[in-house]
Amino acid sequence: MIIKNNNKSIFIGMSVFNCQNFIAKVIESILSHTYKKFILFISNNFSRDRTESIILGYKKRLNHSLFN
Repeated sequence: MIIKNNNKSIFIGMSVFNCQNFIAKVIESILSHTYKKFILFISNNFSRDRTESIILGYKKRLNHSLFN
């Protein structure tokens, strides 16, 4: 028997460094899932490219997520 409990949020953790070429695709992939109860934690490890600005561009769409 499969029991579904859609009342719980899941936690997704992502550590990034200089990911400007693919970070938007990764975030879009997460957003495209049908299960919407999640908290996304992105830890930017001192990227020297546009990674941080791309992540911050998603901040409004990911209002229950954390950025470091």
